[in-house]
Amino acid sequence: MSTAVYRIFVFVLMTVSLFLSGCDSDDDLSTQDPVAGTALKIQGQWSVTSYVKETINRTSVFQNHFFTFQSNGSALITKSGAQVSSGTWKVIQDGSQLKLVLLLSGGGNFEEISEDWDIVSASSGTLSLKNVSGSNAGTDVLEFGR
Repeated sequence: MSTAVYRIFVFVLMTVSLFLSGCDSDDDLSTQDPVAGTALKIQGQWSVTSYVKETINRTSVFQNHFFTFQSNGSALITKSGAQVSSGTWKVIQDGSQLKLVLLLSGGGNFEEISEDWDIVSASSGTLSLKNVSGSNAGTDVLEFGR
């Protein structure tokens, strides 16, 4: 190998090494798929801590219900240990807005919350959602806690 080729090789190797050493592990977080990152926080068992349909507090209709969002996209709802509904869930990106899409069986109260909800915030312990619906643009708010 000639001296000139060797020097170019060493220069390129050093440049690449310097570039890679400038990246810290936090950089990986910014390139994560935001949908997948949120989905990981949503999986598991939750209960409804607040449900306000337009201006009416309807939290009590989901009292003692447990919503289990499974990693395969299925949702199971139980009350007193018995399954009362099931369905699917997924997180989607709609423009700049992350949404939780719930499709639940059982009609009634479960039909009310079978919507595409804007994710307002999501953490390991709380999930806050909102949905603007109808021609009168009423806003529904649904909050889950662990």
